[in-house]
Amino acid sequence: MKNFFRDLGYSIKTFFQGRYGSDMLSWTLIIAGLIISMGSGYVKAEVVSKILTIMSFAMICFALYRTYSKNIEARQKELAAFKHAFSGPINSIKMISLKKKDPEHLYVKCPNCKTILRVPKGKGRIIITCPKCQNKVELKS
Repeated sequence: MKNFFRDLGYSIKTFFQGRYGSDMLSWTLIIAGLIISMGSGYVKAEVVSKILTIMSFAMICFALYRTYSKNIEARQKELAAFKHAFSGPINSIKMISLKKKDPEHLYVKCPNCKTILRVPKGKGRIIITCPKCQNKVELKS
């Protein structure tokens, strides 16, 4: 029995070698697919319910396809496009949570690369340099 589990673990390990694995896009697709699938049960129109069910199934299948894919470069491009499309809402949520957690600092976005910068409050007019793109920003803290 001990050898069975060792061999099974080895088989799973070799199967996943060279595969992309899960990432933020895959998990988002799975969660959205499950939510849509659960919501389709509450829709009274049968045709719409079937369309939502098929759509949720397709989303989950695509997430699994991405996870087991060996074309890592293509999956990374998809993830980059996803992050680029949703970077605005994600950064806005981060800014709100940072402002609540740290009232002694001001959080601003770099106008050039959109990196979130932390500045101490109450220092007057200051010039800060973005560590990512070296852009200089003048602001009142």
